[in-house]
Amino acid sequence: MFTFLCYYKSNPKTGICAVCGYAQKRPRNNMQTLLEQIAQKQSAQEAQLARIEQYTLLAAKQVLTAEDVVLLTGFKKSYLYKLTALRQIPHYKPNGKCIFFDRGEIEQWQKQNRVATELECEQGAIKHALQ
Repeated sequence: MFTFLCYYKSNPKTGICAVCGYAQKRPRNNMQTLLEQIAQKQSAQEAQLARIEQYTLLAAKQVLTAEDVVLLTGFKKSYLYKLTALRQIPHYKPNGKCIFFDRGEIEQWQKQNRVATELECEQGAIKHALQ
């Protein structure tokens, strides 16, 4: 990483050069830069591990909460609640407040209204024409 140092008249309070207008930057220590890069990589790895743990726990569940269904389907939580209010997605309310979903029913619901491929449409047309 290269840094720019202005050797003209920089204001000691602001660090901005009166001649060129560039902010004076202190040269960074290579060890400091290396430690910052390591910390960034470590935080990225920790976030990735947290996501892996979350999806692993999700895979083991049969009864899902709204948050689990959001992860499974990719829907926004507000859209999921809208679908439940309109009774368009299968769900359960054992106590009248908390919403639960069955994994099999959600997967089946996602697979409804299949769209045929062009090849299937052509084959259907040929069968219909031959009858």
